[in-house]
Amino acid sequence: MEEMEEFALEDMEKALRMLDGQHPLLIAIASVRELGCHRYPWEGEEEGLRGPGDV
Repeated sequence: MEEMEEFALEDMEKALRMLDGQHPLLIAIASVRELGCHRYPWEGEEEGLRGPGDV
């Protein structure tokens, strides 16, 4: 799934750059991509557990 997300973000970024290289959504796309690079240790655990404080 992560590969599909990265592919979609990459395509959105390319399309926006072609239309407007200074489009404000380029910052949002970069932010989402950056968040994807920093996976949290609790990801992938049981559904419903979102973080270390959730028990």
